[in-house]
Amino acid sequence: LILARVLVGDPMHTDASRKKERVPPMCSDGSGRRYNSVIALKGTKIKGSGTGRVQQHSEIIVYDRRQTYPEFIVMLKERS
Repeated sequence: LILARVLVGDPMHTDASRKKERVPPMCSDGSGRRYNSVIALKGTKIKGSGTGRVQQHSEIIVYDRRQTYPEFIVMLKERS
């Protein structure tokens, strides 16, 4: 398990599936800029799922590896 610090910058909060996106979405303000990250919060209803699904966990997507800093590696050991 890796615990990391993540710089989200100017994030886009989403309630839709964004599969296979490889570049950040364009900002909605018409500036021509792109968001720095996408955030889907736990419990958000997912639009377009057709089944009323909700996001099961919080998820932060960054597109530039320089926005992350692995701070701790946690080793888990199963009890016997």
